[in-house]
Amino acid sequence: MVTTDWTERPTPMKGLTITLFLTLTYSISFGQLLVPVDSLYTFIKFNSIHRTMANWNQIDKSFHEQIKTARSLNDTMNCFVTVLRSLNDVHSQIFLNNQYYGHYPSFDDSVLVWLKPLNDKATSMANKIHSEILINEIAYIRIPSFQVYNPKQINAYSQLLADSISKLSKRCKKGFIIDLRLNGGGNLYPMLTGLNQLLGNKTVGYETDVNDNIIRTWEIKNGNFSIGGYQTTDIKVKSNSNPINVPTVVILGPVTKSAGSMVAIAFKGRPNT
Repeated sequence: MVTTDWTERPTPMKGLTITLFLTLTYSISFGQLLVPVDSLYTFIKFNSIHRTMANWNQIDKSFHEQIKTARSLNDTMNCFVTVLRSLNDVHSQIFLNNQYYGHYPSFDDSVLVWLKPLNDKATSMANKIHSEILINEIAYIRIPSFQVYNPKQINAYSQLLADSISKLSKRCKKGFIIDLRLNGGGNLYPMLTGLNQLLGNKTVGYETDVNDNIIRTWEIKNGNFSIGGYQTTDIKVKSNSNPINVPTVVILGPVTKSAGSMVAIAFKGRPNT
């Protein structure tokens, strides 16, 4: 990811990768999908943010040698995992038949001793917002991973987070603490929509390609998060307070990633943050 001074322009979200949701109901024969495997391979080759840094002659050769020996669906999908590994892409995933295929980073046992419990706790706290007023009239809110994907759920959690901010802002005099330490990602839409009162109606980021050309703009409009002009949620903000200028602290941790990281970036350059 590349960040810039927001006094010049909002932070570009360079380095974003996309989960490839494939709805394939075709039968499998000799480990091959009855859709051209070259189509998916070509999509990765020409759209990956890592494409300009890859040795495609080597990757091409390795992929085509491996795909010839595939005898099952799992064999076939592991060919694409090998491609992601060659690109050192630890974020893109292929979702097929209720299973994710991706290249995930590995860690030494000494790191896993403390990292895995944190990650497990983050997983167990998904969708569980916690808020309270601390001493000295400081508002605290923990925003976890949101594993919600249908429009009704997305709207419900967007509204729940926004309402929590509204309630806190009525009693908060000194500042906000936004805790993202257990936010392992998930759906970004309810996170940014729910935080609209603190972020304000403005551009909060960009997506760029490998050449820094802006692809899509991220905005909060009328309290709802829009991406590339598409309004992702439809909630009503009930607060009569205006916490947009309230001093705010954003806390990150070792398992903050993906959408959690994007939320942190959205606060970059916000006054009094």
